Amino acid sequence: MFENTYALFNSLRDRIEPKIKKSENCILGFFTKLSEAKIKKFQDSLDIKLSTDIKKLYRTCNGLIIDWKMHSDTSNRIIIGKSEVYELGQLLSDSSYFFSGRKEVRQKIWKAENFNDDFYVLDHCEDGNYTVFKIENDKAILFWYNAYGQLKKMSLTLPEYIDQNIKFNAIQLWQEYFLEDITESPVRKIPDTIASDLKIIDSEFNTEVFEQFNNSLIDSNFNKYQAKKDRIDYFEIISEQLKSFKKDETFKKVKFKINPGVSVASLRRFHASTGIELPLELLAFYYQVNGFSLRWTTIQQEKTVNGSIQILSLEEMMGGRQLKKWSNEVYKGQFWDTDVDNFKSVKRFENIESTGNDVVLSIDEDGYKLLLFDDGDFKELNISINEYITKVLSVKGINEWHYHLLDEKDKSSMKIISREIIDKTFPNNSL
Repeated sequence: MFENTYALFNSLRDRIEPKIKKSENCILGFFTKLSEAKIKKFQDSLDIKLSTDIKKLYRTCNGLIIDWKMHSDTSNRIIIGKSEVYELGQLLSDSSYFFSGRKEVRQKIWKAENFNDDFYVLDHCEDGNYTVFKIENDKAILFWYNAYGQLKKMSLTLPEYIDQNIKFNAIQLWQEYFLEDITESPVRKIPDTIASDLKIIDSEFNTEVFEQFNNSLIDSNFNKYQAKKDRIDYFEIISEQLKSFKKDETFKKVKFKINPGVSVASLRRFHASTGIELPLELLAFYYQVNGFSLRWTTIQQEKTVNGSIQILSLEEMMGGRQLKKWSNEVYKGQFWDTDVDNFKSVKRFENIESTGNDVVLSIDEDGYKLLLFDDGDFKELNISINEYITKVLSVKGINEWHYHLLDEKDKSSMKIISREIIDKTFPNNSL
């Protein structure tokens, strides 16, 4: 039990650290093991009885860190790996010099319905995901606590988890493939998308040892997307335009953020949680870019002109980490003096900060629509996701630009920015 853990970790360090350091960043840490006396002191002071496997883990190492990211030229995605197996004191204590794992559970992450104080955080993974455990019959029983607040039992023992974590280089969401409720076997073949990412950072990674993974809950449109030869490179287009825009000294206080696309596991989870199969154009966008934002200001015709873009992530669009069925109303209270029933088929796609209104998304059996929610009314934009992204980038989200997408009869009676100012600020816009 844990006999090969240190050797596995050193092998990981030798294989991937030089490659990742050249590209982005890499932090690898294997902390000094604890003595039996030190572990006993923790147990006695906190009145906690640890299982045999937990004690053996901390006699091997007092926590470990695998934290890296790099850009894949092959898939044009940011590949992320993160694992922070807590030090024992951090794991057990409600208050310590270090940030407490148990305190973090109470304050920082959404609670699943059956989550309680019997659980301890073992591993803080990327973006609000955790591996947690509770002790039963002198063993640590592992659960995956995902960013949507779902708690699912894992099919791995503690020693298996630690070894697999290192073998997978702690790549984003590898734990999703070892959940009891989606597989009869803990050994499976990982999807090609993640396999290719692993090959990029670790040429020695052997994907053939895994059995075929059942992708039945992934959108059928994903296969169509993968087969397309003329895919739009959203990540490169958006990131290059925003980087170039920031260098333009005409515009001040420029801030932007672009999120890496969602993983195949997240698409599967979205489908299972919401009952919605993402239309092909939406899937193509979110698979590459899971939302992005931009803010700026400038002077035009002796007046201050501002702009912002706030395209939401899939999770934000669905109202937070605890996804609901698509037909469930999510933003109750956000829309004033309006029939709530109207909102059962729409979700917010972009928050328009300048007016407090929203561009919303409607999906049904006929496809999807983008609509402008303005002053209690829905106004159809008659525009595709690709066209919308192209246009919002061309004007960099200049305040009130959305109204120029509407027919004259649908335009709001409120005063909106003139087309002249838009054209002078962004001469090559595509409105």
